[in-house]
Amino acid sequence: MNDIVFSASDLVVHELGKSPLILCAPHDGTEKPDGIPTRKMGYKIRDVFTGDIVWGIHDTLVDKSELSQLDLPGKKKHIKSKPHVIMLKLHRCKVDVNRKRENATDNNSPEAVAVWDVYHSAIQNSIDLALRDFGYAVLLDIHGQSHRNEIELGYLLDKTHLRCVNTEQFSTLCKSSSLHSMLGLGLRPAELSEIIRGPGSFGTLLCAKGYPTIPSVDYPHPCKSSNDHKCTKECKFYSGGYTVRRYSSTAGVCCIQIETPSCERWDGREPLEDSLTSISRAIARTYKEFIELHFSKM
Repeated sequence: MNDIVFSASDLVVHELGKSPLILCAPHDGTEKPDGIPTRKMGYKIRDVFTGDIVWGIHDTLVDKSELSQLDLPGKKKHIKSKPHVIMLKLHRCKVDVNRKRENATDNNSPEAVAVWDVYHSAIQNSIDLALRDFGYAVLLDIHGQSHRNEIELGYLLDKTHLRCVNTEQFSTLCKSSSLHSMLGLGLRPAELSEIIRGPGSFGTLLCAKGYPTIPSVDYPHPCKSSNDHKCTKECKFYSGGYTVRRYSSTAGVCCIQIETPSCERWDGREPLEDSLTSISRAIARTYKEFIELHFSKM
């Protein structure tokens, strides 16, 4: 697609669902129309095959045979239901929808801004439907990283926050996390800190499926030790971007940025089909368990 004529709505995939789950893939687009100027600032690298992970999660959640394999007491209808999907088809070099509107494009290009608007309108529409139908929404923003082999979960808590070993202080920090809406759904702050890196956390549930994940019980922070204050490659960590920050500020909306390692997605040339299927199923199963553990009583 290299012609000048295009429609902003044609560059955003928005598939409505029937559940509280909203899946986003902002950085796997490949389209580079000449009519949209290339950004001069910021990261422009594609998060390769993260869109495949979104569709893999989607397909797992709507697969009845897959659901029947899970031993989840008191299964809720919404756990089995189709998630909302929002994906950008436009390449990240043209617009970064995980940035503020004024920083997302080259010189506020009207064509690129129009795509940004469509993308975020789609997210807001799905959130509104989830809140109307279920009273809460869970947004999983799917990304990719290449600096470590573990999955990173961004809750708006940086590596300094995650290094905190004082239980009371960490509970206070968690009040500003992207899961803080769960407090309004009846959780105590201490419970919220457990949900972020305790036995019932998303990360620990993923670890149990063979995917080392930060934060979790086994991997509470990204550094080698709590005293590692140097920003080394091993300590690099994505704590969550614009999308997670923006939508977690809405009451009833819980957001997690999921950074999947490149070693699970591709070999540098081609997609790793089996790995993509496996990690997608693991995230989908973790979501089901997470919802059953923490939302079924609300």
